[in-house]
Amino acid sequence: MTVSAADLAGRPGPRYRALADCLEGAIRSARLQPGDRLPPQRDLAFDLGVTVGTVGRAYGLLLQRGLVRGEVGRGTYVLGDGDRPSMPAPLAAPNREHDLAVNRPVAVPAQAQVFAALGEIAKDAAHLAPLLTYPPYPGHPAHREALAAWLDGFAGPVEAGRILPCQGTQNGMAAALASVTRPGDSLLVEALSYASNQGLAMRLGLKLLPVASDAEGALPESIEAQCRAHRPTAIVLSPDLQNPTLATASAERRESIVTLARAHDLAIVEDAVYAPVAATGLPALVQLAPERTLLVTSISKFLAPGLRFGCVVAPPGRMAALISAQAHLAVGVSPLIAETFTRLQRAGVLEQALAEQHAALERRRAVALEALDGLAVSSAGNALHVLLELPGGLDPAATVLRLANAGIHTTPLTVFAVGRTPVPPMLRLSLGAEPDETSLRACLEQLRQHLSEKLSAQPVI
Repeated sequence: MTVSAADLAGRPGPRYRALADCLEGAIRSARLQPGDRLPPQRDLAFDLGVTVGTVGRAYGLLLQRGLVRGEVGRGTYVLGDGDRPSMPAPLAAPNREHDLAVNRPVAVPAQAQVFAALGEIAKDAAHLAPLLTYPPYPGHPAHREALAAWLDGFAGPVEAGRILPCQGTQNGMAAALASVTRPGDSLLVEALSYASNQGLAMRLGLKLLPVASDAEGALPESIEAQCRAHRPTAIVLSPDLQNPTLATASAERRESIVTLARAHDLAIVEDAVYAPVAATGLPALVQLAPERTLLVTSISKFLAPGLRFGCVVAPPGRMAALISAQAHLAVGVSPLIAETFTRLQRAGVLEQALAEQHAALERRRAVALEALDGLAVSSAGNALHVLLELPGGLDPAATVLRLANAGIHTTPLTVFAVGRTPVPPMLRLSLGAEPDETSLRACLEQLRQHLSEKLSAQPVI
């Protein structure tokens, strides 16, 4: 391929525009010849470490620029100079970019305490000098104790010896999956599930098998059918505010899943990144099946994703494999970051941040429901996003591109689909990135206006 991740690294602006520009450069310089087929979107996304939605938007821009053609069922092909239609001038760059695509937490006042903790650490440099060397592979005992105290609020009592600090949820997922699977194993995942988890599983050489879901998440009968047909090794589940569907499993659904996992000897990897902010009060899967469940979580969805700090909780019998996997993947977590977390936990900042996050998300959910009143919107309390069903049969890919050209970045549900899973025409709209409720309202009203204009446009005959 003529484009690499390094080619995108130094380019300004959204990654889909950078990718489109790189591919246009390859076409203009004849590195891509007329008639050449561009890579399938999923393959290129995997190679570049970006989402399928990013590649789809880039290909859409190339179509707009008259550089390629799309053939249903066959792919996207480079056009020759004689085949290129006369194109209108490119759209002017929007005045401001609005990010409704990334599930960032709202910036809450408690974040200031992160800098206060860093300042305290700087003043205590002599005492903390030992933290500048390589950490022990399992992490420092004091940091694991702080994690145990935090986990008690949503995952039940956990012994510190069952906890491994990690560099955010994605690193934790990598260590967890690497510790319970081998290349070639089959892995069950929700049919609509977090795209980065899918990419991670593919990099580990795992075969993804989709599990059908309803409003409570993964369906036990679908898990049963896949287990009987394929004998998978593990299953990844998000029982609290599942991303993107917002499904939350009832206590009965959780019990049913655990019963199936035991019957088929499935390891459970519980993606609990949303569990702290969800605050459902329901038992975590790690509480119901501690002998086979690895829970992965972090502080990313309510405090500071930039700290890259979280943990994995695992059965005692799996800790050695988990620690070994993490040692190969990342050696360990920065002790200075772990010390920052520990001081924040002891000072009550995590509870403060959660309370502030809940209040902010409640206000933003109300703003979204009002701004999008009359449209088909799904939402849930404490969720970082809402789901918008596109009206009038609007095409999700074209709509995402149209909105992106107007500076409004959204995520279609197609990004989350596993295999040939049918996908409803919906967009995930994240609520946390806009600086305040006024800006969020203006952005959503602008989005609504663009949808209305598209619906009222006259057909081309």
